[in-house]
Amino acid sequence: MKKTPIWFHSDSRHAWIEVSLNQIQSAGLLPKDFSIYSYRNGFKFYLEEDSDAPKFLHHYKKTHEVEFNHINYDSDCWIRDLETNKNETFI
Repeated sequence: MKKTPIWFHSDSRHAWIEVSLNQIQSAGLLPKDFSIYSYRNGFKFYLEEDSDAPKFLHHYKKTHEVEFNHINYDSDCWIRDLETNKNETFI
């Protein structure tokens, strides 16, 4: 099985995994399944490390093998400036 790369972004206070709407749907989930502590930019989602990322990975890894690529930021990560996930459903 081909490994799917997933970007793991972290700063000194928190971390997120970067996934697409297609990946979320492939896991059998919807954006509304995640908390307001995750962020989005269009159809890219940045799932917070404590509950949303593990929830996604639990479902996604049933049918996909993942490979993490890590980016660490010395100061606050730009992800914090994005719109939070407001549990909206995309059609």
